[in-house]
Amino acid sequence: MRILFTWHAAVEPEYRKLFKEIAKKGYELTVICPKAWTEGGRLQGVDNLKEYGYSLFLLPVIFRNRIKGFFYPQVNSLYQIFRKFKPDIVHIFEEPYSLACFQMVTLAKIASPRSKIIVQSFENMIIPQRFPFSSIERFVLNNTNLLISIPKAGESVWRSKGYSGTIKQLPVGLDEDLFKKTESFLPDYLFLNKKDKIRIGYVGRLAHEKGLSLLLEAASNLLKRSSDFELLIIGNGERKRFESLAAELGIKEKTVFIDAVPNYQLPIIYSKIDVLVLPSLTTDRWKEQFGRVLIEAMACRTVVVGSSSGEIPNIIGNAGFIFEEGNISALSKILEELVSNSNLREKLGEIGRNRVLQNFTWSSITERLCSIYKDIK
Repeated sequence: MRILFTWHAAVEPEYRKLFKEIAKKGYELTVICPKAWTEGGRLQGVDNLKEYGYSLFLLPVIFRNRIKGFFYPQVNSLYQIFRKFKPDIVHIFEEPYSLACFQMVTLAKIASPRSKIIVQSFENMIIPQRFPFSSIERFVLNNTNLLISIPKAGESVWRSKGYSGTIKQLPVGLDEDLFKKTESFLPDYLFLNKKDKIRIGYVGRLAHEKGLSLLLEAASNLLKRSSDFELLIIGNGERKRFESLAAELGIKEKTVFIDAVPNYQLPIIYSKIDVLVLPSLTTDRWKEQFGRVLIEAMACRTVVVGSSSGEIPNIIGNAGFIFEEGNISALSKILEELVSNSNLREKLGEIGRNRVLQNFTWSSITERLCSIYKDIK
């Protein structure tokens, strides 16, 4: 079976491990992705076109980093890829309302009309799209054979928008051999090895909706009862704003900010963190769609704490703590308990690792994805 897979985030090496797993299953695979994209807070490109078991095409895009508005200008090149490869399945990991998704669906209909079309989405909120994206979304849904939703809430979203075809729910995964507890160190951050207090961490975008201000306020509350902790904040975005807030809250000396690091360095970071917090806040146009940092930290036996926003409770399960989003007092109490209870941290860390191995490895995700491929065929 021939699969043509297109995904803007495939610039990230960790995500391309999915393709290696698919190729191992005996599928003939061709992948299309942008030459460059900002993923994981960093502008990334792909260095090696000769990757294990599949063909990779890197093409320039217009409106880079705009999920809804980007597209590939080299239409003839795309057309030739479709015509020569003759895919049985075209797997489009882009939102149904996006220009790129519309472009790929249209090309599939013209250049490879016998192909089955799968569209994969992170969407978990019912957000009406304005023209022309409303028309794009309707066209894509009318021409898609199967839809894969990352969050569990996605099915109700797409049903409400009129999609009557098959919908499958499938999370994204990770490489469990990379994401595991390690004693390695990062030369640029040797101070991480000098840990004499419980380290509470945050990894992700430094933005309002990610709830970092709640974590800083909870840490300020915690400081009134315990000084046996420190904060490590990793990511790019509104850093100055949150540094100022930390100073205002009296926890500046307790807090260290680091810019986003490459994905392959994250296991070392997680291994230096005792508790990872994802305090996301739902807005009128966004709620947490997955929370990848949670499975990464869990795989490294780091205890996770998350808000009730979006998919977070489904990811954490019984491997950590959930607090009502926006509830600073509840978060403060959870952190106080975890800071003072090493046995609880160790127990939850073990549960988290096992949960990832059972549900969130690329190999387990690929098994489920290949079943979808076979069913649609």
